Parts: sequence; structure tokens; C-alpha cells
Amino acid sequence: MVIKLNRGWQVLQDHFDVGEQYRIYEDCYDPTVANASYPGGAAFQMDEWRDIPALDHLQVMLSQDPQLDPAMRLYNAAPWWYRVSFHLEMLKPGQRARLRFDGVDYYCKVYLNGAFLGSHEGYQTEFVLDAPVRAGENVLYLKVWSPLEFERVGAPEESRCLMTVRNMLKGTYEHGDSLLHRDRNPVGIWRDVSLEIFQNLCFTGPLRIDALPDGRVRVALPIRAEAPCEAAVSLRIRELWSGAEVARLQKELSLSGTREFALDCLVEQPALWNTWDRGGARLYEAFIRVGDLKQCVRFGFRKVELLRTEKETTYYLNGTRLYIRGASYYPDPYLSLMYKGRIRRDLELLKQGGCNMVRVHVHRELPEFYDLCDEMGIAVMQDTDFNWVHPLDEAWTDKALMLVEEEIRALYNHPSILTWVLMNEPVQHGELDMGRYAGNNAFMYEQPGPQLMALTRRLDPNRPLILGSYCEKDPDSGDSHNYLGSIDGPAPYTLRSDMAPEKFNTEFGFDAPPDMRALWQSPAGRKVIARWNKTGGELDPARYYQYRFLKYCIEGYRLKKYAPTSGHIQFMLVDCSPMSYYGVLDYYGCPKKGYDAFLESNQPLGLFIDEAGEIHLINDYSHGFSCVTLCWTVVDDEGMTLTRGEKTLDLAPDSVLHAGSIGLSPAAGIRCSARLSLAQGGEIIASNRYDDLFHHPGHPEGHPQRFSNTYGIRLF
Repeated sequence: MVIKLNRGWQVLQDHFDVGEQYRIYEDCYDPTVANASYPGGAAFQMDEWRDIPALDHLQVMLSQDPQLDPAMRLYNAAPWWYRVSFHLEMLKPGQRARLRFDGVDYYCKVYLNGAFLGSHEGYQTEFVLDAPVRAGENVLYLKVWSPLEFERVGAPEESRCLMTVRNMLKGTYEHGDSLLHRDRNPVGIWRDVSLEIFQNLCFTGPLRIDALPDGRVRVALPIRAEAPCEAAVSLRIRELWSGAEVARLQKELSLSGTREFALDCLVEQPALWNTWDRGGARLYEAFIRVGDLKQCVRFGFRKVELLRTEKETTYYLNGTRLYIRGASYYPDPYLSLMYKGRIRRDLELLKQGGCNMVRVHVHRELPEFYDLCDEMGIAVMQDTDFNWVHPLDEAWTDKALMLVEEEIRALYNHPSILTWVLMNEPVQHGELDMGRYAGNNAFMYEQPGPQLMALTRRLDPNRPLILGSYCEKDPDSGDSHNYLGSIDGPAPYTLRSDMAPEKFNTEFGFDAPPDMRALWQSPAGRKVIARWNKTGGELDPARYYQYRFLKYCIEGYRLKKYAPTSGHIQFMLVDCSPMSYYGVLDYYGCPKKGYDAFLESNQPLGLFIDEAGEIHLINDYSHGFSCVTLCWTVVDDEGMTLTRGEKTLDLAPDSVLHAGSIGLSPAAGIRCSARLSLAQGGEIIASNRYDDLFHHPGHPEGHPQRFSNTYGIRLF
């Protein structure tokens, strides 16, 4: 039996952090009267209890402007106490209770009926505590806090936006890379709290399913038996798409104490999970019953490898090479504002934009996110929360290992997750030049890097890991980040053939503001408008530049398909706040001009004109196309046709094909536009367009290199 405890909560802020000293959890604190039971008979008012309508991040619930409240720092300046009471009838003989917390951000201590039950650190991982409940009224207290950070690398006034030393493993918070308001640090109980009543048996953690491509399945059951018993165990596996049962197992188990049991079975000729452009997602469901315990877990069969050498960093999915087309995802620092509909909208736009992978950037998403990626055939590159600068001591490493282990165990069964990224752009404490990796980089090669690798390989030997994203030459990493032409300076476009020969790029992009409607909805956006108007400039060139820049980069990477580039991941899909502009979708999910680059250049079937006027067809599908008709038209500024052509071709699976020339080159000095299409059986199956084909816009005037220490963004 499960009893939800999501209503009836009260909160107060413990401004001087004396709640434990005065034993507030003993349910004796009344802010309106003196209480002689306090130590020394003290009488004071800590704060007023206030009712809250639901469980949510406190900034979201209590602030009028959780995106840009000038009083944001106050939410993290002192801990908060939560209290709720609930009534229970007498438990039946042999029944026991435990409390489950689905999300508490970030540190917490739990008290029930005046007794300390335990503590937890994290923001997303579920945790469970035994609950010695009593018949009648029970009172539950939580102390919750997510403190501000004050240590910086370098001078604080120069590094406030970037070089915060992060003592918490919660990804981006407090000024992360110009994405957030400087004091954004979510805090509070933000997901379900429930009381579970059980009879003798309970699962002590997530069930783990190993499904090998040859059909072998192992289900690991972590079970606790309060008293020794015999229990009937059953396992049934069915195809999710057809409902057909494909495996069944029944047995008896002798249970006592806390142990992990394994159930093994075989699924004949399993259908393999794949990305949507390579055959699509095939999912299975496992129904497990142990005595009165029941669980249903989704999983998939697939094999993933990441081949890394000096010359390549290439994914193989189910034994076949896979070109990655992706975008990073960090939609909101307040995960309590996310919900399935909003996630589905984002993932559908990601898929429409041709992406077969999403990188979950330095955070962990809601469970609904991974379920949808499983169902939609979208591969996931999953970061841990290790981002930039953290302490180097052993105590912090131990904490990081514990939290990363929780994440891996929680997400283990999702077939969409192909890779764990253990650290994002790790920097040695005190090293400001993030782009220069020496062989003695402490985070990478002392701690926690080696310890995180050993842990991940032990927990999940079937998935590859990336030790340090951005460390292209590291043999356990292999990907690169490149912001040339963007935040790394206003370098002009060069020929695509002169682009750096990157093996696998997992960050590139340009921060462009959304349209005026979105800007007017936030104070920071209105500040952008005011500053730009003051300079006499316009914002449209920045938006257009994002489109042309992304189109140029995506096509440049794809023209080097497997020679050496095996994929690209743009930074990022959606703005994570109204005043953050890296996305091709704004915070409200509306496409910017930059999204057109995905529609035109990021589809599995691509038609591209290079800088010499040569036409290339790129097919990322695992199947070929026969008797397809390629058409192209090139016109001048006045719409007069300069050249046109048509050709019938066969296109092999997963291939690059040189298809001819448009008959013009930059040497002609002509400003022209081009349209291309590919048809099969009279139906258009791919297209592309180029405006001012051989001339690229310059880096927009006024694109800032300086951060605003107030708004946490670059202010145009």
C-alpha cells in the first residue's frame, strides 16, 4: 500500500540555522508563544510557518519571478524546514513502513515523530528510509538546504560568472556558462513523498536488466526479507509493440536478510533497439513478481561500442557504424517546471530537426524524458553533474562516486542511453585556460577521473564512457568542443575544407536572442533590447548569423563524414531560461531562425553544395535509395537563372556521394542563391537551399565577449 504525502505541508526558513539546536523536529515549536522546553528556556521567533499548496522548488512556489528575482539569494542563505502530519490506523502484524522521497534538492535531514531517520544528498535520485510510524497522528519534518557558493578560481569580481568552485554535484547552478541568473540555485522538496506499507518483503533498489543482443536476459532483484520466508517468483517478458509474450520463468526462492537474486531467461531472435533513422525503437516489458511484490520494467536489446583511435571517435550501434546528429539539452534549472508534454514537444522538435541523439548537458532529466527517448528512438549521451571546477580532496571524490553510482543505477535499464560522460570540460583547480589539457590535469588523471572510470566500468561494462568531454586527445574521451566564429572570437568563415579535422564534436554553437515577443517577457530580455537600441544596432543580424553559422558548421562536419568526423552535437536545443540564448528554440519552445539550419542541413538524407560549387549527397540511413532524381537551380540576385541541372542516381546506405557541379564557383564573383531537391517516384524526399551561396555574413557587430554579473548572460 502506498500513501501519498504531497499535501498539507508547511515551511519556514531557519535564518540562523538553529532549528536542530532547538529541536524544532520534536513538534514543540510555536512562533507565537514562549516555550520553556527550549534549551535555557529561551523564547524567540525563528520564523512563521506558512502553508504551501504543493511540493515544488521554493523559488518557483514562493517567488513572483523565479527567473530573475532580486531576492534570489535569500532562498539559499539559510536552510528550510518542512513539516506535514498524517494519520495511520494500527499496522497489521508483520507490516512495516518506509518513506520514499522522489526528489529533494539538495541536502536534507529527515525526522519522524521526533526521531532522526537519516540524511541524503542530491537533487534527483529517489531515496528510501525505514519509518517507525505509530498508530494515530505522525509528524514528519525535513531540513532542506542548497547553499550558495563563495569560493572562486581567480579574482571573484572577474570570475563570478564562470569559475565558481562547485561543492555540490548538481550540474549548472549559480552562473553556469552565461546560462543563468547569478543566484539561481534551486532548493526544496520538488517531487512526490510517499509512505509505503509492506509485509515482510521489499525491493531495496532499482531492478537491473541486462539484455544482450543474442537474447540472453538477466534480471537482478535486490530484495530484503524482514523474516526468513519462501516466496514464489515469476518473470514474464513481452514485446511492447505487439503484446506477444516471448519468455516466462517461475521458481521458488528462500529469502532472508538483504540480498540480490538473479533471474535468467532467453528471448529467441530479439528485435534490437535502434535510433529512429536506423530502424526505430523496439522495446520489451518485464513483469516481475516476488510474493506480493510486483514491478514492471521496460528495456531493450542492443549493443553499443565507441571506437577511439588517434584518427577517429566512432559509434557502432548493433555492429553498424552510426553517424551522430544531435543537440544538447538543458531546458530549465527548475526541473519541477518540466512535465511530459513539455519534454515531448522538445523531443519532437529535436527529431524533426534530424537529430538522432540528445546530450543531456550536466544534469539528469525527469524519468519521463528517458522513457520518451526509449520510445522515440532517440539516443542519449548522458552527462553526470560534474561541470568545470570542483574540489580536489578525497572527501569530495567519495561523494562524487556515491552520487554517480546512484545515477547509473537509476538509469541503467534505458536502452536509449549509449554513453556516460563523467566530466564536462574538467579543469584543474586554479587553471584558467580550459582549452589546454596537460598530462597532469588533476581532475582527469588524479581524482576523481580514475575513480569514476573504475566505478562506471564496474557498474556498467556494456556502455562506453567519455572521461572528459572536450579532451579530444585523451584515449578515454575523444570528443571536441569548438566555438571558433562564436564565443571564441569573431573569426570570419573559412572554407569548409579548411575546418579543423575534428573526430567527434559535442559542442558548437552561437548565442542568438529570440524574437521580440520572447525578449519582452523577461527583464533581462528587455535589457538586451534597450542596450541594442542604444547602440543603434539591430538584433536580426545575430539571429541570421546563428542560422548561417550553424548551417555552415553542420554541413562542414557532414562533408567530412567518417573522414574523420563521426558526428556533431550542437549546443543547444532550447534556451534554459528566458535570458539565455544558445538554443535554436527559445525558452518557450518557439523556433528561432537558427532552427532552419537543422531542417535544411541536419536531416539523415542531405544535399550539400561545397565552397567550390560541387554537389554532395550524404545518406545516414542504413538503407539505400535507387533511381532518385537530383535537381538544382541557381539564380542571381534578380532571380534570373544562372544554371540548372538534373541527374538520376543510386545512393548507397550510409554513404557520401559526389554528384557533380553546379557550374559556378566563388571565382566568378557572382552573388547567387541555390535550391536543391531529391525525388523518388515523383515525391520529394530531401531538399536544401542556399542564400548568397558563396558569401557568408560576418560576425555580428556588438556580439558581446563580456558577461553581465547581474543577469548571468552576455548582454548584447
